Amino acid sequence: MKKQMLIVLLLMIITTAGMWAQTTTPPAAGDGTSGNPYQIASLDNLAWLSQNSGEWDKYYIQTADIDATDTQNWNSGEGFSPIGNNPDFFTGSYDGQGYETDGLYINRPSNDYQGLFGYTYGAEISNLGVTNTNITGLNRIGGLVGYNVSNSTITNSYSTGSVSGGSMIGGLVGINNSSTITNSYSTGSATGSSYYTGGLVGSNFISTIINSYSTGSVTGSDNYTGGLVGINNSSTITNSYSTGSVNGTYYIGGLVGYNFYYSNITNSYSTGSVNGTYYIGGLVGKSYHYSNITNSYSTGSVSGSSYIGGLVGQNQIFSTIANSFWDTQTSGRSYSAGGTGKTTAEMQTMSTFTNAGWDFMGETANGTDDYWGINRVDNDAYPWLSWQGYSLAPEIPQNVVIEIVGTNIQITWDAVVNANSYIIFASNEPAGTFTDVSNSGTFVGESWSDAITETKKFYYVKASSD
Repeated sequence: MKKQMLIVLLLMIITTAGMWAQTTTPPAAGDGTSGNPYQIASLDNLAWLSQNSGEWDKYYIQTADIDATDTQNWNSGEGFSPIGNNPDFFTGSYDGQGYETDGLYINRPSNDYQGLFGYTYGAEISNLGVTNTNITGLNRIGGLVGYNVSNSTITNSYSTGSVSGGSMIGGLVGINNSSTITNSYSTGSATGSSYYTGGLVGSNFISTIINSYSTGSVTGSDNYTGGLVGINNSSTITNSYSTGSVNGTYYIGGLVGYNFYYSNITNSYSTGSVNGTYYIGGLVGKSYHYSNITNSYSTGSVSGSSYIGGLVGQNQIFSTIANSFWDTQTSGRSYSAGGTGKTTAEMQTMSTFTNAGWDFMGETANGTDDYWGINRVDNDAYPWLSWQGYSLAPEIPQNVVIEIVGTNIQITWDAVVNANSYIIFASNEPAGTFTDVSNSGTFVGESWSDAITETKKFYYVKASSD
């Protein structure tokens, strides 16, 4: 009996040890140079990279999607060990080549610098997705990078899943310090128990975010919580947006919780609901000390106790808000510390914005950079950023006139911006089936005519961008 019990016990120990084992395999190809980067093709390769700090200054490319769900069984349940830490930074280059790493698991609630990359310094990360992450740490926690510093760049990268911790928590990056994030996004949730929590970045410090967005819910138990960025400190956010709900206590904004110290937000928007206690805004909770908000808007509902604004909760110390708007109906707010309140119909009308100098597709009076677009379908009919890829559908033809000229029926209308052609539909009854009769008549500019063949006919004109 004792022998049997001993055998069972040994089997249990061996089995348990196997649960926490991980295999590390060096890349089969590449030498880590820029001309011949190491090729990361498997989870074993990724584990090798995470455990060999001497290789953190090299060049890498990912050559396949990687299933990282087994990381939940690593290191006695702590999961994956991040690439880069303090003081051993990742300073190299990692090009995901459009591939994903799925199911990454990290559970280190007492440790800083957690993410696929824990600490990047002067590094380059591009074309990489981390999906279905489950990451928990203490401070400086992100789905992709915990701490991105010293001219590091993140380009064309994204994260999904959940990220949680204490302070400086971001869906993609915990802290972006003196670095740049471009064409990147996060759709996962971000939860912080302390300060600086953002859907994309917790703290954006002396840094730039361009053409990026977040859509996940953001919850900060303490101060400085934003749909995109918790605190924007001496930094710039441009051509970016957020749509997720935001909940916190102090300094809570749909896009940015606290826009602070010579910071700028330009050509950006937020649509998610915002809820907090003090300094609550549909776009920004508080903008302070020579900070600026330009050509931006918000539409989400806004609720709180004090210093609540449809666009901005509080704006102080030589900070400016120019040519920016909020929806008074959807926000439930008639007041803001800056900006102009508009009805939903006005917010869905292009002229509201072009009259304020916004540069839209389809017009040249305000420039030809075409930052914005609008149509009646996409983005709930509110303006969208041109890089989002929506089509600029033409408006409905106006001032349509139908008259009889000799033996012809003639229809005229005003020219429609962005229309490449027009289609004429006709029916014998106003509630009947309308069919395309364009080819039966003749177009001349914004007019169409056809011979009269019946005593009664109903028409309408449609503009097309095809």
